[in-house]
Amino acid sequence: MTNIRRALEAAAATGGDSLYVEDLFGCDTYQGSASGNQTITNGLDLDGEGGMVWIKQRGPYTDNHYLLDTERGRASLMSSNLDSVATTGSPASNDLISFNSNGFTVGPAYNAALNSSPRYYGSWSFRKAENFFTMVKFTADAAFDVIQHDLGSMPGFVIYKCVTSASDVTSGDWKCWHSSMGNNDNIVLNTNAAEFGSLGAIGDVTSTQCQFWCTSGETYIAYYFGNNQAVFGADEDETIIKCGSFTTTASWGMSGQVDLGWEPQFVLMKFINDTSDWFMLDSPRGMSVPKQIGGTYFTNSGGYYSSASLSDDPTLYANKVDAESTQGYINPNQDGFIAPFGSSGKEVIYIAIRRPMKVPSAGTEVFQPVTYSGGQSNPQVLTLGFPPDVTTIKMRNGTANPFLNVAVQTGAYFITSATNEQGSATDGIIDFTYSTAEGKINLPNGGSGAGELNGASAYNYVCEAFKRATGFMDITMWTGTGVARTVTHNLGVVPEMMWVKRRNGSADWAMYADNDPTDYGTLNNSNGFSDDDTYWNDTAPTASVITVGTHANVNDNTAIYIAFLWASVDGVSKVGAYTGTASDQNINCGFTARYVMVKRKDSGGAWIYLDSARGLTPTPTEPFLRYNSNVSEITSDDYVRGHADGFSVIGSSGTVNASGGTYVFLAIA
Repeated sequence: MTNIRRALEAAAATGGDSLYVEDLFGCDTYQGSASGNQTITNGLDLDGEGGMVWIKQRGPYTDNHYLLDTERGRASLMSSNLDSVATTGSPASNDLISFNSNGFTVGPAYNAALNSSPRYYGSWSFRKAENFFTMVKFTADAAFDVIQHDLGSMPGFVIYKCVTSASDVTSGDWKCWHSSMGNNDNIVLNTNAAEFGSLGAIGDVTSTQCQFWCTSGETYIAYYFGNNQAVFGADEDETIIKCGSFTTTASWGMSGQVDLGWEPQFVLMKFINDTSDWFMLDSPRGMSVPKQIGGTYFTNSGGYYSSASLSDDPTLYANKVDAESTQGYINPNQDGFIAPFGSSGKEVIYIAIRRPMKVPSAGTEVFQPVTYSGGQSNPQVLTLGFPPDVTTIKMRNGTANPFLNVAVQTGAYFITSATNEQGSATDGIIDFTYSTAEGKINLPNGGSGAGELNGASAYNYVCEAFKRATGFMDITMWTGTGVARTVTHNLGVVPEMMWVKRRNGSADWAMYADNDPTDYGTLNNSNGFSDDDTYWNDTAPTASVITVGTHANVNDNTAIYIAFLWASVDGVSKVGAYTGTASDQNINCGFTARYVMVKRKDSGGAWIYLDSARGLTPTPTEPFLRYNSNVSEITSDDYVRGHADGFSVIGSSGTVNASGGTYVFLAIA
């Protein structure tokens, strides 16, 4: 139903031609199945439109990369780390069962290449489409064969490989051309060698054709990747793939960041003037911002990381059989990424693909509450239905703080009821990379005590999972300057609520709500909102930037911050305000709420929240928790109930409905 709705909306707006990154690129992790086939559902029509799937085992064992495409067929396996020819027949014929209208199916379970338990895999799917990706299979009839392509624009990156012989004139290598190199300069995907020129392998690249060095009579596959064409999105004016280069200019860093105009979910990069591996990093496996406190963090205007402050991003290497390592130094942000390396003067080429960009059409796409008991397994796995970006977890029947984990900041967490800087203790960390294809997260090991996230079996918990999406929720980060400044974001609309937290020092959670930039609230306590121009500089946010003043809670010099931005989407979410009446009243949101957060603004009162997993129905005494407290779930007070058109506030309690009191809320369908 959701896909149909999206198709109808796209057709109404743009004649049905609009394409988003979600339609063309799938970036997924999954765990090998213990039995039978396994389907990876990522929304890509690989069967009807054609495309390529690239799969690599992450661990715990080593195995080759495997590339399959609809031109060669599902039973033709090739490895980016090898110069060998395509493998066909059994067992290759059983590795990939099918290219589907919404993803692909691997199997059966005995196949270590693509689907074996307890192994873990990463996959990257490219759907064929103009200006994004295309491929051509051809049999050469000349030593320098000119081959037409239908990418529709100048490629940014081209790869080709002989399918039938490992001893043709290219020696079986995967030869590559990148738009940042010379027209006849090439580099090899299956080795760590630097670029080479002279004769080359790919040359005379244009928007319609390429010349390849071939052996006559042999068969080849060529992959073409687009570059910086602003033809995607609802208005068909946005880019989703960019190929570029940069040069490192200092040890452990460079003089500025790589500006893409958006946050990436996938980056492939390589030194071209020196030997180095091909780094493959992506968000589902944990491409993150620096998690450690201390060191010198990058700013938009310069500065460098220290080696101690780099995040240990899970990295695979396109040219190696190795299992996943933690040697990657890609740190994404709202404008692009930072890629510090341990030496200067390195010329680096990259291909980057944008993170998802669609506006959600249903609350179930971006929010899911799950209840569970502690101590059930070591570790415990929760299935959410989509890969979350933010989770809040709170023990329901014991004293424990609400913990907030962020996917883009792996290895760190926040406590919403405290001023603490980000924490890194292992018992508070969630693994977001477990299986994004199934929407699974991994909790820390269970214990016999009262653990914050997974204690003894006697303790009950609730996990509320949120997914970033255009118009709904975004995350942005910055380094403070001590001077009022703007910070870019990718929410796509004006934020209506903001949660801001300092990462590297004690500070209140600063809250913006009710479209009022003259005052602020604090999530970690029950205080009412107060006037203070040092928080938001009396400047309302826009659809592209937020403004922070000089207060240490939002913009202290050299301090680092994270912000969660929320907005209303018809039928999905509602950020709003109401005035208390001291008698039951319904708050209309245009949907049945599965999540509600309410806070009194003009006076003290808890930040209470409810969800459908614990009970958010029209019946009395629905249980609620508090973001600003470690106390157990409240089940005796009748404050908020569910309602068909939103939610209801009950009675005259000052927490939710005092006469004349002003309240702010966030509700999700």
